[in-house]
Amino acid sequence: TLKQNNTYLIALEITETSIELNKFQLSTNQPLALILGDEQFGVSESILNQMDTTVHINMYGNNSSMNVVQASSIALNTIINKFYTSKK
Repeated sequence: TLKQNNTYLIALEITETSIELNKFQLSTNQPLALILGDEQFGVSESILNQMDTTVHINMYGNNSSMNVVQASSIALNTIINKFYTSKK
């Protein structure tokens, strides 16, 4: 499993304890897996309980969700930028 391979598991989901993606501190010493749910139900509670951290994309207005493709693009771009910035 990913956990057995020392992969850091990150869920992209709005929860009471999730961290804003922009404020997430990236640890570069282990592989990462980004877990996304579907557009209707999100990431299940049983999966969330297995995550090392949960992050969300800060949105303004009355929105609470976005298209999975848009969300994954934003999250991956942010995480990759954090990875390369931390390598400098």
